[in-house]
Amino acid sequence: LDYKAQMLQGEYNTALTHPDDILGFPIGQRVATPAQITESINIWKNQTDRIHVLEYARSHEGRPLHAVFISSPENIAKMDEILANLKSLSDPRGINNSDAQGIIDTLPAIAWMAYSIHGNETSGADAALTSIYHYGASTDPEVTNMLDDMIIVIDPIMNPDGRARFAKSLEQYRGTAPNVDDQS
Repeated sequence: LDYKAQMLQGEYNTALTHPDDILGFPIGQRVATPAQITESINIWKNQTDRIHVLEYARSHEGRPLHAVFISSPENIAKMDEILANLKSLSDPRGINNSDAQGIIDTLPAIAWMAYSIHGNETSGADAALTSIYHYGASTDPEVTNMLDDMIIVIDPIMNPDGRARFAKSLEQYRGTAPNVDDQS
């Protein structure tokens, strides 16, 4: 069966390269490799001031692990201050209740989303790639207003080594015509 629905719908800032143009196929139609996901993130972080990327580690096989922060340009610009305030809240011994409440009242909400801890969980990382583009490029006032009050943190692939192996296997055995028969 061929998936016909379009994953990205809405109005988008054309300054950000559409994922289909980076991947070479419609997003969700095939599995994006860890290299393609990293390439997309690296392209987008230079195309918008809504995205900040932190490479927080390397996998056992040397692939990058990213935390992608998406928010309003104003929140991204004061990320160091926001992170310092979060750190001060993390140990209640170093802050009194009044100061803590003052920080809480000024911090944006933070949503952390981590995808695809197992290599064969393919839809998660593809959904993460779609989400990064959607929140980074959407011109919808509902999205832009949400980003004024929130920082979205996306870890798109928690296991890039397993995904690379699984994606290679899928690519090797993918036929020219889809066949739903698992015995084929």
